[in-house]
Amino acid sequence: MARQGRLGSQAHKIAESQDLLAALATPDPLLELANLARDKYARTTFQKSVAIEGHLLGVLGFQVDWGAAATALRLSGPDDVRLRLDEYVLRRDRIAHSGDLKEGTSKTRPINKRFVVQGRDTVQAVAAAINGGLDKFL
Repeated sequence: MARQGRLGSQAHKIAESQDLLAALATPDPLLELANLARDKYARTTFQKSVAIEGHLLGVLGFQVDWGAAATALRLSGPDDVRLRLDEYVLRRDRIAHSGDLKEGTSKTRPINKRFVVQGRDTVQAVAAAINGGLDKFL
């Protein structure tokens, strides 16, 4: 993609200018660019739909096909997938960072099988839509 000039509008933010220029001077600039991206994003997680979409579009110019995930999940449309993913991520954050307490109480919310299965299915459908789309895009 870099050879074809098809990177996203935010690709230049992968690294500092001097590092990008140094990458051009290496025997394999595309490999070096990939390494710079790995270094930048190695410890970053993209969980919320807006972050996933923003980074893929900004860095690669790739549009996520949320409709493919909606079809796999038998949801009515892309917004339903985004909502379900974001609700799952929010609950995950509550579990990890605040003990998943019910609002205004000291009681925790139970984690049931339905929540776990639905979360797994959602993450798998989104990942499959991204992977399938990237395979065609790249």
